[in-house]
Amino acid sequence: RSAFVTAVEQLAVGVALLNMTFVVLVSSAFDSTWLEAYLVPVGGAITLLSATELVLRLNPWKMFSGMPKARWSPTFDVLSILSVLLSLVGLVSHLVTDQRDVRHAAAAAADLLFLGRIVDTMRFLKLFKICRDILHRCEDVLPALAGPLVLLFCGMHLLAYVGMFVWRGRVVVGEMGPGIEELYDMNNFNGYLTGLVTVF
Repeated sequence: RSAFVTAVEQLAVGVALLNMTFVVLVSSAFDSTWLEAYLVPVGGAITLLSATELVLRLNPWKMFSGMPKARWSPTFDVLSILSVLLSLVGLVSHLVTDQRDVRHAAAAAADLLFLGRIVDTMRFLKLFKICRDILHRCEDVLPALAGPLVLLFCGMHLLAYVGMFVWRGRVVVGEMGPGIEELYDMNNFNGYLTGLVTVF
């Protein structure tokens, strides 16, 4: 193994640890005004490091001939790509938004950047062999489960419509008689979504 491959692997571990530390610090701080001031610059730097690591490891344009072909992991790699895209959109939106005029848009852009960093915490699980093995087994089993899951959802869909036809409007939300538990009236067939939840 070349020194370049080792450096890319160490970069992947460093980015995973740095991102996990960043997310834990931002999400667990109660009075985090000092940290929120650095959320966009630090989150943006971690996003750029994540994007660099992905490009080096997956080598999509065959720029680096010394890199061995990376094993494509649908769960980890798709989530990593999604997290980088989310964070980049949030970072670019934050940079082009004038914070004096559109405060809510700037806050939403920072939230989108942080959401991408939260999704990228899956990268931390990749460091543990047991997590990699479990996810690889799930990826192998998922195609066999797709058919039964589609059949289950179709059955729930059909039963929700039957329930709406038979019981729509029979339960009035907020009007509970004696002996009925609180929030029990939320289980009803007054609409499609509540019907799906009731069938589930």
